[in-house]
Amino acid sequence: MRRRLFIVLSFVLLGFLLVACDETNYKVTFDVAGGTPAIASQTIKDGGLVTKPANPKKDGFTFKFWQEKESAEEWVFASDKVTKNITLVAQWEEAPPEVEKVKVTFDVKGGTPTVPIQTIDKGEKATKPTDPTKEGYDFLGWYKGEAEYDFNTAVNEDITLEAKWEEQELAYTYTLEFSVTAPEGTEGDVYVIGTFIKWDLTKIVKLTKDSAGNYEGSYVVKSNEAIAEIEYKYFNSASWDDPEGDENYDYRDDRVHQMVEGINQISDVILSWETEQKPEKIAKPILEYDETNKVISWEAVENALEYEVYIRLEQNHFKVATTNETSFDPLLVSEGLEGSNYFYVIAIAKQGHLNSDNSEEVLFDVPYLTKSLLVGNTFTQVAFVTAENYFARRNATDASAPSNILYAISGVKEYLASGKTINEAFSTVALLDEDYQVTFVRNILAKQTYTAEEGWFVDEAYESNNAQLVELDDYLNEGDYLIIGKNQKNVTFKVDGEEKTAQAREFLAYHVVNTWESFPNPAEAPANGWRAPMGEFVDAKAIIFAFDADEPAKAFAYIEDVGYPSIADAITAAAEGDTILLIAGEHEESFTVDKNDLSFAPVAGKVAVLKGVVSLVDDLKGVKFEGLEFTGDAYIHAPGKIDDFVFINNKVYGTTLAKSEYKPRNLTDVNAFIRLFHAPAVNDIVGNVTIKDNEFTNISSDIISIARTAVDKEILIEGNLFHNFPNSAIRFDGNRN
Repeated sequence: MRRRLFIVLSFVLLGFLLVACDETNYKVTFDVAGGTPAIASQTIKDGGLVTKPANPKKDGFTFKFWQEKESAEEWVFASDKVTKNITLVAQWEEAPPEVEKVKVTFDVKGGTPTVPIQTIDKGEKATKPTDPTKEGYDFLGWYKGEAEYDFNTAVNEDITLEAKWEEQELAYTYTLEFSVTAPEGTEGDVYVIGTFIKWDLTKIVKLTKDSAGNYEGSYVVKSNEAIAEIEYKYFNSASWDDPEGDENYDYRDDRVHQMVEGINQISDVILSWETEQKPEKIAKPILEYDETNKVISWEAVENALEYEVYIRLEQNHFKVATTNETSFDPLLVSEGLEGSNYFYVIAIAKQGHLNSDNSEEVLFDVPYLTKSLLVGNTFTQVAFVTAENYFARRNATDASAPSNILYAISGVKEYLASGKTINEAFSTVALLDEDYQVTFVRNILAKQTYTAEEGWFVDEAYESNNAQLVELDDYLNEGDYLIIGKNQKNVTFKVDGEEKTAQAREFLAYHVVNTWESFPNPAEAPANGWRAPMGEFVDAKAIIFAFDADEPAKAFAYIEDVGYPSIADAITAAAEGDTILLIAGEHEESFTVDKNDLSFAPVAGKVAVLKGVVSLVDDLKGVKFEGLEFTGDAYIHAPGKIDDFVFINNKVYGTTLAKSEYKPRNLTDVNAFIRLFHAPAVNDIVGNVTIKDNEFTNISSDIISIARTAVDKEILIEGNLFHNFPNSAIRFDGNRN
């Protein structure tokens, strides 16, 4: 019987040898990747920190960070130490172009309420405001010159839009003809005001003095409903000053007239003018958040009849409640307008007083309705909001602006049908149907559109990426959700339990446009991820958006793209010939290899450290460990027959396995890190073994212990480094090898 044993021992025996070494320096080179200025290299001592240079600049790009070229990892200047010559490469993100602003002014032409000026990006569309109202008139629309304005028109200059009105034809007409005798010595004009003009001082009716000294005038009231009576009062000025008084010059109550359809002759004698009674604007409420009761509250305002509650989102104002109370729950009144809201209150005055000014605002963060989303191997949260909510705040520059989250927007079709306009810019947008299936995508780059029916195509209608929702209604169905990964916003998500952050538009593009290796870093120009040719883009309808999903268990091991919560689970799922990839970090798990021809390695570019015991079952044929680190309680034990054992390019250090008593005799099983030994057997235990290019440091036990070998098998041990070991580096059972 012929046995062969080939052993090449490359030892660096450092157990009891001290070597004095000169100080080692390394060169750190900076590659500005097209930026300026060039940055001088630095010479750093071994283990030293790099001095962070000033950020370079590059036209059209924003500097992000320095990345170590070989590892492709961001360099942390505060903690990363230099252990070799390195090159740090500047990482850039394409900066969106600066957009010129234009103003859209609205003239309500006597209507109410006034409409705030809209400041928008040049080339975007104005948002159609809520229709104003004007008593006795129908609103016909907003006009620019003689033509009705189309809110689908891009605005490229400052413009003014005017409300156009048409007088109503109402069912009832009442003509009030006043004939009034004023007190002797009356100076100036006489005026009348009342319920027929809703006590509106701006509509007060002036009476003209005739030749007989009486004051006369008329006013026509039109209404769709019959008017039984009116209340009214005379004044000696076109203000709340100088109301009429009684015979004692005291303030008199309002007059009452019973109305008849047609002409109403009203003849009165004014006894005096009472000059002390003057309506004043009531005090504005002073708001504060009541932490105990979770409400926004204020002290009662004197002469207030009720209170109106408003939400302001940038330039958009929404009346959300009217109350007789002095508090409100911001959560209850914000339904459909969730987000960071500015709240204010107006006190509505009793008769004879004026409404208050707006109160000071209180900012309150109303939580979004969110749903968990599992898409691919990423897990995040999505805010579900109404179209009115999102498009009212999308351009906000204050605290009411959109948050760092993905948005799922409902009611877009109905919002457009109401005559309102929508837009998005420099973002990633998609449509999901009511079953959350992808039906439509627009890439960040213009003219790149996807539909489930046609796939990706050149979309001439989508000519600019600052108008990404153009003709969206052609693809929109009732019940659809508009998903937006918004430009300049971020998304926090988890992969295998590890929390990460990406730009929102990059996150959505990664899933529905095209993947790229450096994600969550942005896709790099010119041909990476969503910047690649359309022919490389994904078929988005195959992407599964799983809402309300549970957070997946963290995967510690992978076979191809499938993750497993433990190494043992990966072994159970593995087939012969599979490679099990271990994620970065420490693995405390002990496990047993019970399948032939399995390999274990770290995820590419990562460091995986095993700290548990690895057991190999009897008669195992083929196992490989490559590129891993072992420490702590780790060791590898094959208590039975083993063949084709491969251990290459690994690091083993600081293991806790105790050394065995020295026993220089055959058939002795000792503690060893690699322990291929079965004491009861006498021969043919170990087959082919390769232990190559590894480094062993500070190992208390024996390092390699191998039982007697089988016929025609080879043992190759070469290129290994051994440091600081008190026992044997390699031990063979000398009985029958």
